[in-house]
Amino acid sequence: MKYYILNKKNEILLSSPEEGKFLIPDRCPVAMPAPDFIFDMAEKVGKEAVAFMSDEEVSFIPDVGNVSHHYVPIRESWDLLSPEDYLAASRASEWVFWERSNRFCPVCGTPLERHMDMGKRCPNCGTEHFPHIAPCIIVRIRRQVENRDEILLVRAKNFRRVMFGLVAGFVEGGETFEQAVVREVREETGLEVGNIRYFASQPWPFPSQVMVGFTADWISGEVDFRDGELVEYRWATRETMPENIPDPMSIARRLIEDWRQRKSME
Repeated sequence: MKYYILNKKNEILLSSPEEGKFLIPDRCPVAMPAPDFIFDMAEKVGKEAVAFMSDEEVSFIPDVGNVSHHYVPIRESWDLLSPEDYLAASRASEWVFWERSNRFCPVCGTPLERHMDMGKRCPNCGTEHFPHIAPCIIVRIRRQVENRDEILLVRAKNFRRVMFGLVAGFVEGGETFEQAVVREVREETGLEVGNIRYFASQPWPFPSQVMVGFTADWISGEVDFRDGELVEYRWATRETMPENIPDPMSIARRLIEDWRQRKSME
């Protein structure tokens, strides 16, 4: 069985064989593009799959499996697909995004040529180019006050919905992940943290990012939204956790649930 992952800007095409069920199509529902725009994803996603892209409206082939088809934003697809299919779709979408947004050599402006499996090379100056990934940190900050075990939840002004998550930010050049944790927490909240420990990581193709999760302990300070990225916060206990927290597949939610399942004063 082969999977067909069609990307249109930040959306993917999903098939729906029945109401409420969504899958990556296993039969191509549209006319395939030229071979240069088809990418073999088998080794990258662990299953027979091809990815391709279209910025234009496409015509569906009639009677392909008698199913309906829908364009769905990649970020929303994790609520519809199995974890395995979501990871396959997001990785394919990331690959297509890189192909679309890196067509010319940034050194001399010459159109790039495909080179090896995951790179391009400039035929003029010989510079080789590979996908660029932006690392980001996300951190669960914990404190214990008067026998209360709490973590810091924050709401960013750019969240699409009212949601309380964790402090996060991009890693800057020349700093470690741990240094990025300290800097981002200080810049966004004015707090000082320590005992920084690695938790896990997660690809975050929205686009071209990887989230690296950490835990940290509050050392000192009161929350002060210094750079304007955050607009609300709360120190939440297990009993006062709000309902509007990140989605289950996100590393932010995994960090929160990991803490909720631990003994309160371990």
